[in-house]
Formats: sequence, structure tokens, C-alpha cells
Amino acid sequence: IMNPAFMRTLGIEIGVGLGATLVAQLQQRGEKFKEQLDFVCADLSIVVAANIALVTALSPTAPIAAPAAAGIGAALAGLPAFVAQSGSYTPIQRFTCGMLKGAQFAVLGTAASAVGQGMAKGLITLREKLNPEHCSAVELSPIVPTALNFGAYMFVSSNPRYQVVNALEQSLLPKIPGELVQTAASTATRVYNNYLGGVTLDMVGKVDGASIVRLGRGQPTDHDFDDDDDDRRRR
Repeated sequence: IMNPAFMRTLGIEIGVGLGATLVAQLQQRGEKFKEQLDFVCADLSIVVAANIALVTALSPTAPIAAPAAAGIGAALAGLPAFVAQSGSYTPIQRFTCGMLKGAQFAVLGTAASAVGQGMAKGLITLREKLNPEHCSAVELSPIVPTALNFGAYMFVSSNPRYQVVNALEQSLLPKIPGELVQTAASTATRVYNNYLGGVTLDMVGKVDGASIVRLGRGQPTDHDFDDDDDDRRRR
């Protein structure tokens, strides 16, 4: 990783994601929060893994081996880490970068949603086996269509937003004096980015009438997107 602020950025992104998710979980689960702590932990683990993958995907990296002299390998090696990265890149290279990063975001989102849904279903099954008298009323979205929908959301919404965040941090943060002030500015930017992501996810869910992603729900609700604990997810 050739980003000197990588660990700071990663820490901010994980902190914002965990904080927003915990607040949403407390609001959605209420008095059952402790009882459903296993679902909460499942959600948080997905958030951490997704944040690490997303921040890493948009960070400049040094090649481990010598880049290819020609062909697809050489073309890919010559792309920027994110669309607006400084350097003598052509418009085609920047466009290609945006599409490839969007594809990476889509794959990560699809995988995170599928893993989260699978963990939730597994936890519900385990609870019912340990307590046969307990019949869960939780209805989870189908894994495959939900994961694909969330992957599409990551491509269309998360990728452009994070491209803008990276561009702002590259162009503006170095001009701000003091590392503490830079950290505060980066945190504010990423908090607002997460807020926009939640609003977008909420709007899309209300349009198609169903939750795009439901990781580890411990209790049912008739207002999935009004109280969705994944509204603060990026991706």
C-alpha cells in the first residue's frame, strides 16, 4: 500500500461503520439487543471486513513483481488506484478504473450480503435446534437475489461516492494544517458519505418494496427500510 494515510483512513472508515451500525442495531433491536448479541456480532464482522476491502481497493499499491511489458497486464498496471488520482492518466484509463472499481465493489457487496444472510439463517437454525419450542418469526430476504441487488447498489451508489471521497481527501487534506484537523475533516467527510449511502439505500428499498440487504435480523419489522440496521452500510 503506497498511501501514507492508509491506516488513518482505514481506522476512520471502520470506526464510522461500526459506530453507525451499533446505533442502528440499538434502535432496531431495543430491549432485545443483548439477547440477540450473536446477530449483532455477525453484522459487525461483515462491516469490518467490507470496510477493509473497500479502503484497500481504492488505495495505490506498489507492484510486488515487475509489471507486464505488454498486454492486459500492462494496461491494468497502468491504471490509477481511483478515478481522480493525480498523474498523467488518459480519460480512457480513468473511465476504465471507475468501471473496474465498480465491479470490485459489486463483487464485495454481493459477497458481504450473501455471507451476512447465510450467517443470519444459520444463527436462526441453531437457535431453533437449541430451543425447539422457539419458532422464529423472522423472515429473511432470499440470499441470491438480495446479494445481487446489493451488489448492483454498490456499483451504482457506493463506487461513485467513494471515488469522490478519495478525490476530496487527495486534493484538500494535504492543504489542511495539522494531522488532527486532517483526521477530523476526513472523519466528517466519511460520516456524511455513510449518511448519503443510507439515504440512497432507503430510497431504493422503498421503490422496489423490499430490503436490498438484511444481515442478521433478530426480530421482524414491518418497516424494513425505516428501521433497517443496514442503512449505514456502504458499500
